[in-house]
Amino acid sequence: MPSALTPAERFEIAPVTFPYLDQSDAQQTLDLKQLQGFTVDPNSQKSKTRAGGNVDPLAYIVGRAKPTASITTRDIDGALPIVSINTGLLCNPGTNLEGPTFRFLQRATANTFMPTDGLDHYKIYSPGGGHLYPNTLSADVEDTNGAQLQMTFMPYWDGVNKPFEQVNLIDMVGIPTTEFSSQYFLGPIYAGGAEILGVTSVNIDFGLTCSGTTKSPGPYDRVSAVSDREPTVTFSVLNMEMGLANMFNVCAQTLDVYLQQGEVCGDRYPVTEAKHIKISIGTVALENDSQGGEAPNDATQSFIAKAVGAVTFAQDVTIPSA
Repeated sequence: MPSALTPAERFEIAPVTFPYLDQSDAQQTLDLKQLQGFTVDPNSQKSKTRAGGNVDPLAYIVGRAKPTASITTRDIDGALPIVSINTGLLCNPGTNLEGPTFRFLQRATANTFMPTDGLDHYKIYSPGGGHLYPNTLSADVEDTNGAQLQMTFMPYWDGVNKPFEQVNLIDMVGIPTTEFSSQYFLGPIYAGGAEILGVTSVNIDFGLTCSGTTKSPGPYDRVSAVSDREPTVTFSVLNMEMGLANMFNVCAQTLDVYLQQGEVCGDRYPVTEAKHIKISIGTVALENDSQGGEAPNDATQSFIAKAVGAVTFAQDVTIPSA
């Protein structure tokens, strides 16, 4: 039997890290340990040079690039207390090949992974830091894997290094350990203090539009800001009697969306225990999105709630009983 593992030249994503400063300016890190997936996209727009009299391109140059990374995770209570649902999170620049980091572990032939202290792995990091913000939080009563959070990371350019740098043939000593923290499932939705019966799914779009700029001329963005915010909540129900007095626009005083925490070796923690999550909007404009069905399936209708007031996030809350 071989004395050492052999690289399989195949990789799997591993926990990602986002360094940041807390309110006391102390260095902290957000490690997403229940990662479902990520995609790093250079979003590069190149200038093609073609001279008259020659049909072939003479040069390609990066004219402008808007790189991003999309992240999907079920680590909701690990992320949202740190990543504001209203502004996102400013991530620190990197030092010594660190910063916001996306990791890939190499598999081992006829085994699992190569040792983390070996030079067999790969990562992409952002030397200039960047802006991490949430996009959507969704849950479906039939989704056995629970609620899912999708976020976007916009890297900054430090003027020297690329917004994303890739490094191979490295070790992963000190990599965050993948571990179970929590899992949440669709809970009830309350409008104006009354539960909406028959809810089957919900999608919370935090509605953040984050725009970047070069600050000083160059191919990549150096800073970003929230330039628009339009949160919406879309939910579907089976109860067709839950019609609106006006299909086109009804104002409700409040909208509360609950996610119920799952219990290991069980199903759900009781609603009376302070273990759950609540997303609240002070005032919403509520309207019908669609209604209908196909026999023999249940008819459904969906609603869109557009935030008029502030959106808040709270964890470790109880859920009111119907």
